[in-house]
Amino acid sequence: MPSAPPPVGGPLEFAGRIPYAIEDGKDDWGLTPQEQETYVEQFRRILEGKKAWREDQDYYLLRRFLRARSYDLEKATAMWMNNVAFKKEFNVDTILEDFVFEEREPFLEAYPQGYHKCDKLGRPVYIQLLGKVNVEAMKKVTNEQRMIKFHIQEYERCGRVILPVCSRLAGRNIDQTFGIMDVKGVGLSHFTGEVKRLLGLITKYDQDNYPEMLGHICVINAPWVFRTIWAVVKGYLDPRTQSKIEILDSNYLPAVLKWVDKESLPDWLGGSSHGTLIEDVGPWSDDKLVASLGLNLEDLRLGKVQTPDVRGRFKGDSEKPAKDLEVGVPESCLQQEMPKAPSLPPLPDGPAANVQGATKPSVPSADLLKQQPSESTNGSVSIGMREAKDVATPLVSSNLSSTARTPQKQPPPAAVHKPRSLLDRVAALEQACPQVRRLQGWDLKSAA
Repeated sequence: MPSAPPPVGGPLEFAGRIPYAIEDGKDDWGLTPQEQETYVEQFRRILEGKKAWREDQDYYLLRRFLRARSYDLEKATAMWMNNVAFKKEFNVDTILEDFVFEEREPFLEAYPQGYHKCDKLGRPVYIQLLGKVNVEAMKKVTNEQRMIKFHIQEYERCGRVILPVCSRLAGRNIDQTFGIMDVKGVGLSHFTGEVKRLLGLITKYDQDNYPEMLGHICVINAPWVFRTIWAVVKGYLDPRTQSKIEILDSNYLPAVLKWVDKESLPDWLGGSSHGTLIEDVGPWSDDKLVASLGLNLEDLRLGKVQTPDVRGRFKGDSEKPAKDLEVGVPESCLQQEMPKAPSLPPLPDGPAANVQGATKPSVPSADLLKQQPSESTNGSVSIGMREAKDVATPLVSSNLSSTARTPQKQPPPAAVHKPRSLLDRVAALEQACPQVRRLQGWDLKSAA
């Protein structure tokens, strides 16, 4: 398991908002609640000194960034400052107001994904049906810029609307999701160069900007070859990350029902709950329920703070927070973190290529990319279009961030060439061990 040393100096009290009581007991890094709070306050002071912290950014948000870097203040600061630049590039602070994804329904038919109720711990359940992804249909209804922006918008909706509603229902902080990924019918041949590039790009955005948001994921209907590859890949993961990922075959239901009540699991996955992923079934979609909790959906979307501080220092009814200040990202921070993922060229075809509102994002300069290592400093595994941890695979994803692996000194770019995807790892294994090239007739390299 990852570990972190106790914070330097005496205990500190967090000077920002703590919407729910801090959990009892030590966390996965071996820190007591007081030690965690001291770290978070130290982090807040660093960010405040850089004019990069706002009062609406609460204790749990800062703690997620710290945990993504194993409470290393320097690395967490670099990650946060790069996130400030990311939010500026994509206008994240107003993305729930400014961006309208008119093609949402046909897009979700081409790539079924979305939320459906909550698990037994009160976490929203995020489901992806990778076996039903239709890339050609996706091209016809949207372009890459809008697809990426919708993906970011959904993360923001989760953080600003879905998780606050789940937290209010549970009476405690809920800042993670539970994932179900159905890979029925998925083979390595599905992951063409174009698909792998897109998944890698989205995973990069996820792991760098929405850390520690996945609590657990069940990969269901996993074919034999998937489970065989997983047996090899899991050796690269730390025990904490391994414990968050379950690989299940077609007899997945008993294992999933340990996490999700049958009444909350969709009937098309073996539960008794009705509704499609397009319908977005969950307490966050029930206006009357939300109102009975003392929340207002529109205010949540606008980013207004609605949960008071448990210590009575903030009322919880503040006006809409300001955008992040116009702060530059220090070069030292950029050198410790990965360069931001290159912005996207539009797909070459499809009627949505000229959809109103599609913007042409900037591309990082060649000089900037040369300065940066090509290895992910978050060590993450990609699972679908959401982020996991420690190794990248084109099959799973959603913020399983754990031990940070950023070196203190950057080696020359040429010296950093660790495979980033599952297929790259398989290729590396093939070179070292030719006998794994074929698994019961599967030619992994040609299938890719």
